[in-house]
Formats: sequence, C-alpha cells, structure tokens
Amino acid sequence: MCALPFAASPARGEISGEIELKSDDRFRGRSLSDGDPVIETDVSIDSDLGIYAGGSVTVILTGERLAGLQGTNGYLGYATQIDDDLTVDVGIAGYAYTRRYSGNQADRYAEVYAGVTAGKFATYLHFTPNYLGRNVSVLYADFNLAQPLGSDWTLKAHAGLLTQTSGRSRLAGKKTRYDTRLALSRPLLGLDAEVAWTFAGPDDAYYDDPWGGRSAIVFTLSQHF
Repeated sequence: MCALPFAASPARGEISGEIELKSDDRFRGRSLSDGDPVIETDVSIDSDLGIYAGGSVTVILTGERLAGLQGTNGYLGYATQIDDDLTVDVGIAGYAYTRRYSGNQADRYAEVYAGVTAGKFATYLHFTPNYLGRNVSVLYADFNLAQPLGSDWTLKAHAGLLTQTSGRSRLAGKKTRYDTRLALSRPLLGLDAEVAWTFAGPDDAYYDDPWGGRSAIVFTLSQHF
C-alpha cells in the first residue's frame, strides 16, 4: 500500500502521481500480497496552504487467489515548513483490504500520525485503536533516511517498531515487533528502479505463511507523473 509522504511539500500547490510495479507488497515487514507481484497507482495533491491529500490502489497480478484488487489507501494531512530543512506533519490515514490480501479476509482500519522531516531524515509516529481490523491498538514508530550516493544512486534506509498498547494479544503472541529495510535506487530507461532487502522479527510466527516470510528481496520499477 501507499506509504505516507517522506517529506511533505506544503507550498507547492500541485497534483502528482506514481505507478509502481513491485515483485512483492511489503508493509511494516510483512507481505500484503502473499509474495505475489502487484501494480500500485498513487496520486497526491499538495495545496499552498499546507493541506495535502492522497491515496493509492493496489492490484495483485498473479497468485493462487488470481489477479484482482488487493486494497486501497487514503490520507489527509497538514504540513508546515519551520525552516529550509525542517517540516512538521500531522494527518489521518485509512486502509481497506479485500479478501485477496494475505489476511484472507476483508479488513479496514484508520490511524492518526505525526512526523518530522529534517533534511535527509524523517521520523513518524502512528496510532490506531484497530490495527488491521483486529481490535487491538497499536503504536508504530518509523525512522527513514534517503542519502544520495552520486552517479544517480540513492541509498534508502528504514527502521520501524510496532508495539501493541492494549487489547488481547492478536499479533502472534508478541506485543512488540520490528522491521527494517535497505534499498538502492537509480533512474533506468526513463523509469526509477529499486532493489530492497527487508527483514522483520523477532520471530517467524507473524511473518511466515501466509505472510511471505520474515526476509525478502523486493524489486520495484516506477514512473512519476
């Protein structure tokens, strides 16, 4: 599903979008597509007032459940630029999944978030009282870095920590889980190409079948418009 903006741009006032072809759809360490490739379309709108909105539609291309709609995501937020390198960001996001996603049932939930972007770094805190529609409240913190390496290469790093804050234990018996991601990207034949390695834990129970395993290499081709 669509990720929230890495760095909101509150003063541009424009519409933008992206189409991505991904070998797997990983979200917070687990596969939503059960390891199958997906195509995702994202659209976002940034206003001159700092208000922004966006969303995505994700379709599974192959697999035992056949091709079809996996889910949708939407968000609405406000970002304000403190100085040239510092942006503060708050908003709400909603997620809806069909039975084709790896949870094998139709699920939906909403969360609120707040974040700070400082140059190449961004950190966000997300809270939902109903994670994946499973009646458990979850706090998720993530940390992100985008570092240009020269020769059009960019290194991207992500670390996330998910903590169940209340409710009966529904996340395979663990209250706290982590996920990490390292990626290299560069332009290729008019597209953006990326290869990423993801790893999550602390054990296999939440990520193994049907979640697609704790570790994966994910390839992505994308086109911005």
